[in-house]
Amino acid sequence: MGANYCLYLYKKGFDFEKIILVNPVFSTRNFFSLALRWILHAIFEKTNSDKISVFRAKHFLLSLPKIFKILSINYDKIIETIPKDKIIVIRGKEDRFLCGKRTVDLLERNGIQLFNIKNANHNWCPEFKNKIFEICNKN
Repeated sequence: MGANYCLYLYKKGFDFEKIILVNPVFSTRNFFSLALRWILHAIFEKTNSDKISVFRAKHFLLSLPKIFKILSINYDKIIETIPKDKIIVIRGKEDRFLCGKRTVDLLERNGIQLFNIKNANHNWCPEFKNKIFEICNKN
């Protein structure tokens, strides 16, 4: 949800030189639908068990108000306002549950440059970091 928060900050007036989003989860789904997609991701995309500890109940419950606020934002409208040369998205090509077809369609519809990383899903992998360095070194 870090990509969502970045766009929220952009909407609030933060001016970023370049926006590089990795596996954004743009969703107008309700909280329960998104929670189900996270569970499917954890089961079928082999989530690293060490990272699951981040979602301990205490942290999760304390984060709920922010999660609901972030989920209520219309990202289509924000993306339409960002200059196309200012935003790039990197995603795992095998990400089926979180940064999937709906997100890809939204990005393509708005002419956003999209890099699909082969053999990667929603889990962080070194290829994401390599692509970010490659993009930053071009500019």
